[in-house]
This record gives sequence, structure tokens and C-alpha cells, in this order.
Amino acid sequence: MEEKMDVAKVQSQVLEAVSRLPSRNADTISRLHSDLLDVTQLYEQFAEPLGLWECKLAILHCANHYDSALVTSIWQNIINAEVKKLSSADTETKLATLGSKMKTLGRTYAQSEQFFPLEFLVKTLETYSVRWNGPPGWAVSIILTAGVSFQRLFAVYNRLYGAKDVVWQAEGKPNHLLKVLADMLNRLVDSSTGGLAALVPTADRRALIGQCVEAVGVYLTDLFCTTHATSPALIAEFRTLQGKLELL
Repeated sequence: MEEKMDVAKVQSQVLEAVSRLPSRNADTISRLHSDLLDVTQLYEQFAEPLGLWECKLAILHCANHYDSALVTSIWQNIINAEVKKLSSADTETKLATLGSKMKTLGRTYAQSEQFFPLEFLVKTLETYSVRWNGPPGWAVSIILTAGVSFQRLFAVYNRLYGAKDVVWQAEGKPNHLLKVLADMLNRLVDSSTGGLAALVPTADRRALIGQCVEAVGVYLTDLFCTTHATSPALIAEFRTLQGKLELL
């Protein structure tokens, strides 16, 4: 019974999406109203041919059908569609609207790691943050709000930084991820907003602090070897953070 209710919810989502299409078909809407379909029918006869990306993700999640490449492709198309709608919007609207969309979807899927490809989503959101001149904590706030743990998110950002992807250099902001990581660590040491106690469960705190201190050492070593205009300020910030982390 519970499974049928889950499928019915997805069918309702498909119906709503179809009803919003400019080329909506009365027979299609009537069928979705009158028959309870299975997930295969919903995917193959509606979501796939009509390009209903959010419905595709909901169907895969409902069916617990995991395909890494497909899930990533669906997320890419969801984001692309949202960005396309925002093509003529100002920067503030772009950041707010895409952020709102990702928070909404994240609350649904963030606890199902297979259907929320965190590393891909972080990199994609940070790429838009660079292009739209978003604040350093924009994507971090979105993903924390969606329910991803601080320690898991920090690990993802640290890996992305370590990958040395050329995209940040190509966008003209080689230190972008370091600015984001500094923002994350400032959240951790800021007692006025709860800091470590508010962000990380007691059992995970000691290990995370050790990881952060070690990571800051790497960031400083790298920054000493760069000549970018943002490097001196980041060196000073990470030195301050290093001292605060060691006191936690």
C-alpha cells in the first residue's frame, strides 16, 4: 500500500509538470488523472519523451533505481533548465532563484546519497558562483540547508581543491575554492553563531578539527607558492584560522 502511495505521489508530480507544459495534451492529462500507472510507464511514456527532468529524478528515487551517469545527467539538465530561465535576470536574482531550487530539491534527495551526487553538485554550483560573482558561502549555505553534514561537505570541498581542476584558473579565480574553504572554517570557529557545537556532532568534532588543521597547512603551503592578488589576504586569514582551530 505504501509503495502505491509513493507511486501515486510521483504520478501527481508528473501530472502537475505536464499541466504546465505549453504543448500540454488533454488526452495525456486525462490519462494521468484517471489511471494509476506504474513507474516504468510514468518514465517511458511521460517523463522521458517530455523532458521532465525533475520527474525523472523522482521516478528513479521512488523505484530505487540507481544509475550514476543517468542521475548526474538528470541533475545537470535540471540545473541547465533553471539557468536558462534566468538568462536575462540580474545576478542577485540568479543566485537566489537557483539557490532556492537546489534547497528544495536537496531537502528531498540529500539524505539519499545515490540520488544527490554531492561532488558534482558542489562543483557545478561553485562554477556558477564564480561566473555570477556570488559570495564565498553561497553554495555551502545551500547544501548545508539541504541537510548535508558539515564534515561531509568539508571533505568534498577539500577533495575538489586537491584535484586542482583547471576550471577555476580558466574562470580567472584560481583561489576561489580557498575562499570558500576559508568561509567554511570561519563558520566552524565562530562561536557567535554556534560554531563547532552547532555544526558538528560531538563524536565527530575531534577528528574533523584534526583534518581541518592539516588541510590549512596544505592551503598555506600552496598559497606561499602563488602570486595571485588574493593570496596575501588568504594567507593572513588561514593563519588566523589555524590558531583558532588549534584552540577548539
